[in-house]
Amino acid sequence: MASPSDQELEIPDYPPAEQCDLSPEALRAYDGSDAHKPLLVAAKGHIYDMAAGKDFYGKGGPYNCFAGRDASVALAKMAFDEAWLSADWENFKLSQAERDILDDW
Repeated sequence: MASPSDQELEIPDYPPAEQCDLSPEALRAYDGSDAHKPLLVAAKGHIYDMAAGKDFYGKGGPYNCFAGRDASVALAKMAFDEAWLSADWENFKLSQAERDILDDW
């Protein structure tokens, strides 16, 4: 029997995504509530497939509030508050420390 470190991580085989921009409203459809859709999180306008982190970002996970959103301001502030989760990062004044945190994403 293979040890957990020898086993490959099983990631669902999603169809290739089309190259496109998603509006914030369209991105909400990828919040992990539909197992047939990718689990997406955006930061600074870049969209990331979080399938490998579904235990954290999927439904019931501690970071599910970030899924299906551009969570830039919330990530920069390290906050889970709805006001930060829905804030427009491009027009939001962040401190230098918050910008540094966001740049780490």
